[in-house]
Amino acid sequence: MQGTLKESVFDKEIPFEYKEGLIFVKARIEGETYNFILDTGADVTVLDAAVAKRITYKKVLKSKVEGSLKKELSTQLVTLPALNLGGVEYIDTGAIITDLSYFKKFFGCFPIQGIIGINLLRKGNLQIDYKNKVLRLTNDFSNLKVSNKAHIVKMNSKKNGSILLDVALGNKRTKFIFDTGSNGKLTTDSKLLETNKHLTFVSKKGTANISINGASDVTLYKALVPELAVAGIALQNQIITLKPGAASLVGNRFFENYTLSIHWEKDELILDPVISMDNEILEAYELTIRPDYTINKILVHSAWGDFSDKHNIPLGAEVTEINGKKVSNFTQSELCEFWNQEMSGIKSSSVMRLNIRCNGDNRQFTLPKKKLLPNNKQNNSLK
Repeated sequence: MQGTLKESVFDKEIPFEYKEGLIFVKARIEGETYNFILDTGADVTVLDAAVAKRITYKKVLKSKVEGSLKKELSTQLVTLPALNLGGVEYIDTGAIITDLSYFKKFFGCFPIQGIIGINLLRKGNLQIDYKNKVLRLTNDFSNLKVSNKAHIVKMNSKKNGSILLDVALGNKRTKFIFDTGSNGKLTTDSKLLETNKHLTFVSKKGTANISINGASDVTLYKALVPELAVAGIALQNQIITLKPGAASLVGNRFFENYTLSIHWEKDELILDPVISMDNEILEAYELTIRPDYTINKILVHSAWGDFSDKHNIPLGAEVTEINGKKVSNFTQSELCEFWNQEMSGIKSSSVMRLNIRCNGDNRQFTLPKKKLLPNNKQNNSLK
């Protein structure tokens, strides 16, 4: 499923866009350019069914699989004759064809047309430079710059499948997937809180588990962990995400503090520090809003604690005004422009004012940004 390289000698720098905690790269297939997520947690490269209709490929297997949300998902295993990533050409790469249209709801301004999986990335050494938003691919690892402060981690990566990292959280030691397809820092099952009752945490109710086969509404938790270690890197007072039944993942919000390199010949992951991971705090508005690009509306996406219940705000309610600006009649391009250009400034302010349509009525809310973690309360039960 890994295929081969057209040329054995290569050294390329590829710019990427870093949006919503995900890495987007451009790849070319049969002369057309498509947006791909760079995802080390995906065992196999994925191609959207709409793109597949426009290209040639060799069918290997067609099947239906049950996804993480217990939905039956139609997939087709194929080989792609050629895929070009920044001038590096991959031949006969294994890929899964499936419907990625669900992502449009969350990434309408930036369509997701495929996922670059670990099977393709294993064909050459690589470096992800988050600071400069550059992906480097090379056959010769000596072409990549690494400082003498870098942490070197033995991957035990084997010939295929996910790469697992040792993580110690409180009194639990386990394996986490090295996953640049995750926009979190560290994510794991909320059962961790049942065995670590000393941890302080806050809850958030809303949409989670966004994946190629949909999304689900769950209560997730953010917990402050006094001491932890990721691949032998000791850290203090870091906030992690916990969800019922979640896989254990180390995602981009962790790796973005480093320049990340993989030396496949030595089976090493190299993490070169760029940003110090100091004691972390969580400050947020008690409501989270985000666009739904299928209807070009901004909706209440999630709420911290019991805020939505206390104020009788249904999740999914429409936001009609933000800081005095009417946002209910946007076209998709207008919504994209507002969200990408104006919303970052609004999110950085200490107060956000919303008009929300609740059960037919327009209601006004003034949301100050609150410090949620650390707090002085110790939580001993999940709600």
